Amino acid sequence: MYELKENDYYKITNLISKLNHEIIWVSSILNNQQNCAKIFVDNLNIPKTAIIWHKCRDAIIIGDYNEEIFNNLKLLLNNEYTKSQQQFALSVLDKNWEQCIDKYILQNDSIKKYNRKYFKFNNEKYNTFKDSIKEQINKICFKTINLKNYNKLNFKYMPDRYWKSIEDFIKNGINYCAFYDKQYVSIAFSGFLANNKCDIGIETLEEFQGKGFASLVATKMIDYCISTNIEPIWGCRSDNISSSKVAKKLGFECIDMFAYYIKEDS
Repeated sequence: MYELKENDYYKITNLISKLNHEIIWVSSILNNQQNCAKIFVDNLNIPKTAIIWHKCRDAIIIGDYNEEIFNNLKLLLNNEYTKSQQQFALSVLDKNWEQCIDKYILQNDSIKKYNRKYFKFNNEKYNTFKDSIKEQINKICFKTINLKNYNKLNFKYMPDRYWKSIEDFIKNGINYCAFYDKQYVSIAFSGFLANNKCDIGIETLEEFQGKGFASLVATKMIDYCISTNIEPIWGCRSDNISSSKVAKKLGFECIDMFAYYIKEDS
């Protein structure tokens, strides 16, 4: 298994083109917009298999089955390869790879399999929802984050996790926060941006969950996307019921579901 250099990332574009739909975080790497990743391949000249691993922990394997790659993939799944990046969480869209990994995890109960949902935006359904919450939106104070107030955020998954740095996120990303009870209680932000598409990240402080803040702050994000001709994208694990509910409220429709593996005890 070999690590590709940045100027050779184009060599896997043919593998990427065979996916069922665009994976925005992968495109953001190949476009050099959020290049915080490692890409491993079976061959440095003409890759037939690739593992793409973003620093946020998201990874994907694409291409043909390769035994050497599979053996290294086991190390990655067990977090034994390197400690330089965060936990390894693997998306698998290929059924052949999924079957191989399924057999392996039968012998390793620390690695769990989930499904990850991929949603597409329906503007008509969104407008219907937005009309129903006009009064609620007007009661909330929305703010954007900058370098001066970024350290006042207290979310588990901070936006810079997906970008090269805080400065990079503030300069090139998008964000809206719901400000309530003298604190930032919910945030919607561009987890990834590429090819006029935005993969939306969202989080609400635990004590304010279930009060509608997530869907309200997400409307600010979606409105911005619509006004700038950016397509909003949503994704979450199938067991993340609250995220799926918010997505459905906002007019997103699940169009695909694929395997997602992660080591539980990391």
